[in-house]
Amino acid sequence: MKVFAYIFMIIDHYAIFVDPSLWAFRWIGRVAFPLYLSMLLVGYAHTRSLPKYIGRLCFWGVVSQLTIWVGLGFQGHLDVLFTLALCLLTVYTYDLMQRYSVFYRWSVVLIYAYIATILSFDYGYYAPIAVTALHAQLKKFWLVLHFIYSDTHHSQMVTAFYPWLLKRLPHSSVRVRVPSVDWYCLYALQFVVFSFLNNV
Repeated sequence: MKVFAYIFMIIDHYAIFVDPSLWAFRWIGRVAFPLYLSMLLVGYAHTRSLPKYIGRLCFWGVVSQLTIWVGLGFQGHLDVLFTLALCLLTVYTYDLMQRYSVFYRWSVVLIYAYIATILSFDYGYYAPIAVTALHAQLKKFWLVLHFIYSDTHHSQMVTAFYPWLLKRLPHSSVRVRVPSVDWYCLYALQFVVFSFLNNV
C-alpha cells in the first residue's frame, strides 16, 4: 500500500509543482490521501510511542515545508505531514473520549477540523473528519463528507467510495518484498527533485 500511495502522491504533486496543465494527474493523485490515512491508522494501532510518531511526522514536515517554500517558492498551505500529525491527535482524542457521548466526541473532532482550517493545514477541515470517519468505519458519513467537500474540491470525489473499495480489494497470498526505506525521507526528497525540474 505504501508503494501505491507514494506513486499516486508523486503523480498528484507533479501536476501541482511542475506541470499544472496535467489536470488529470490531480484526479488520479487524489487516491493517495485516503491510502495514507489508512496507513496512518495502522501505524496508530501498532505504534509504541504516539509522541515519537507525531514528532517524526512533524520533523519531516518541517524539512518538506522549507523545501517547498525555498526550493519551489510555493507559499500555500502547510505540508500534508502536519495534517497527518493532526489526524493522529484527532483519532487519539476521539478514542480517549470513549466514555462520552457521540456528540461530545464529534465536537472535539470538529474543533480539530476548525484548527486545520484556520491554520491552513493541507486538506483543511476534511482531513480530521475523514480520518475519524475511516477509523470509526462510518461509510455513509464518509460519502456525505465527500459530497460536501467536493463542492470546492471536485477531484476529491474520486475517493467517495474508498471505504467500500478497501474492503473489496483482493488479498493475495503472494508477498512482494519492498526494500527497507525511510518513506518520510523519500517524501521530502520529491520536492528537491521537483525544484530541480523547475529550474532545468
